[in-house]
Amino acid sequence: MGLFSALAFVTFFSGFMLTSLSLVVYIVRQNFIALHVIPCLLSTFHIKEETIPILVLGLAWGLTLATFLSCKIFTFLCNQPISSSAPRAIKLKHNTVAFRLQSAHENALEALPALTAAIVASGLAGVDAHVRNTLLVLFILLRVSHWISYGMNIFAIRGFSYMMGNACLFLLFAMSISPSCTQNLIATLNSTVVTYVDVAATAIATHSRPLASKVITAAKPVVDQAVAYVRPFVDQAAEALSGKA
Repeated sequence: MGLFSALAFVTFFSGFMLTSLSLVVYIVRQNFIALHVIPCLLSTFHIKEETIPILVLGLAWGLTLATFLSCKIFTFLCNQPISSSAPRAIKLKHNTVAFRLQSAHENALEALPALTAAIVASGLAGVDAHVRNTLLVLFILLRVSHWISYGMNIFAIRGFSYMMGNACLFLLFAMSISPSCTQNLIATLNSTVVTYVDVAATAIATHSRPLASKVITAAKPVVDQAVAYVRPFVDQAAEALSGKA
């Protein structure tokens, strides 16, 4: 039973990681971050594009402070005392907002060294600045999403935010080590996502018409009753307006 559970977990984790990689590649290829988010950051912080990695690193460090402060605030709100001599010794109740925010804070601390290493590696290897900045900005957006969804206990968003953030760092390391192999991987993942999107669009187009027909058929009596109820008031208002005219 233990071996089966381990194999099931490895299989699930591998599929989850491949899906996350595919989604990251798809988002990067759409150029939304490069065309909208990055220019907004440049104008807001009055910086040049070359300093985007430093900005992301600073925001990631700020996120560790934000997660820490939010955890302590909710700890006080839950009336749990914090010892000034041993603030980390507090035992938070499981599945509370404070407990989840503490976990998010620890996760943010774990991500900081990997982010720093990815920035240094991609800089030394001369990874394309456009792709590097896009992946870094996407990473910090996903980390913020992870923090919020962790506190709100939204598992699906938290899981995808965590895995897609790791996928961003994985791609940065991979491009630093072997750009050609990474390009082949990206091309494969991108074609996979396009195939999934086409299949989903075909399925929606195939099933949406019968479904829409059923919805319209079911809603027609209700709409007719509503129109019959409202029409006398509309007629009265029209007569009143025509009399004034």
